[in-house]
Amino acid sequence: MLSPTARGRRAGIVTFLLPHEAPGETFQRLKKGGAVCAERGGGVRLSPHFYTADSVIDQALACCKLLNLVRASLWIPEPHR
Repeated sequence: MLSPTARGRRAGIVTFLLPHEAPGETFQRLKKGGAVCAERGGGVRLSPHFYTADSVIDQALACCKLLNLVRASLWIPEPHR
């Protein structure tokens, strides 16, 4: 996790890096799976906003799970719906 995880510094924008894969490879796999993401800041960034449709967020999370990107070391905040 490259994004701050301290309670007072958390945000909806999450940037992460997988230890076993270059950020460009992770980005390409997510993009191919239909996730809306960007290669930024030395990692891959997911940056949903209040106007992002739930279906787009759900697709990104499903893609992460499908590609085994969601691990104990990758902190993803719970959705606030």
